[in-house]
Amino acid sequence: MRQAVHSNRSSAAASLVPRCGPASASTRARLRGADPRLRVERPRVKFLLDTAPWINGVTLPETIPPRIRRLLDVSERKGLCRVSLLEAAILHRLGRLKFEGTLPDLFAAGLSEDVELLDLTAAIAARTNELPDDFSGDPFDRTIIATAAVLDLTLVTTDPAIRDAGVCAVEYYPFKANRPSKRRR
Repeated sequence: MRQAVHSNRSSAAASLVPRCGPASASTRARLRGADPRLRVERPRVKFLLDTAPWINGVTLPETIPPRIRRLLDVSERKGLCRVSLLEAAILHRLGRLKFEGTLPDLFAAGLSEDVELLDLTAAIAARTNELPDDFSGDPFDRTIIATAAVLDLTLVTTDPAIRDAGVCAVEYYPFKANRPSKRRR
């Protein structure tokens, strides 16, 4: 069985881990997490976009209800997990995400100045293992909900399983794509 390398050990592996100097008072005020090794800097955003609402906002903005649009307009910046970029790329490759243009076009349109990309940290990765046993095994959903929980953000989602998990604050809306109706003859 593998054992974790402790930073107070004098092993060669432990010396590869950089040590951080003392943080300023303003930085310490924004750090969260009980274990000092798992501290995270709180972003300057209030809302975290789940992958689907982010994609919908770019490709089908008319599907976002006015209530959610008003909510997001109040916040100057919104957060987006970096893993959402990978999720979108995989969905596109699998043919489950179709839109006009290329994937770089989607990213360019969706990563506007009011979207802050949020990193995957040790605290967030650890939190993915503390989610309820009956929560989805999807690593993207687990990472996104853990990010919202660790950073104390409100998650905007179309996923009822995330809404019902009770892990973080959620603004939920059901996704209803405005698809052209098929005429019957």
